[in-house]
Amino acid sequence: MRFGRHAERLATKSPAYFHTYAFNTLRQVGANFELLGSHLEWLGQHGETCLAEAVQAAGNIAEGAKVMQFKLARAMARQRFDGLTEAIAPMAQAYETVMDVLDARMADVASKAA
Repeated sequence: MRFGRHAERLATKSPAYFHTYAFNTLRQVGANFELLGSHLEWLGQHGETCLAEAVQAAGNIAEGAKVMQFKLARAMARQRFDGLTEAIAPMAQAYETVMDVLDARMADVASKAA
């Protein structure tokens, strides 16, 4: 389902439901990727290599989640949902970057351990 259509369905719920939804989705995504970025940065400071791109991408997801929460709240208030799917696309791309970097890094670690 496209995110815009999902948001339209969300708009039929109560404001209290929206706040619960926003906390349990966008805020949690943002907090978790901010934590991941901080941890990867810490690993980099302690000798782990090739993680800078993942640190940046995790930060982009964290920031994007904050932006999306505000965009979604505005969309709910205005009952206009166009552009939400496109607005979430950079977060999806950043997620792919994080996973690609971590996959490559862990494959490298595993090959050295074997």
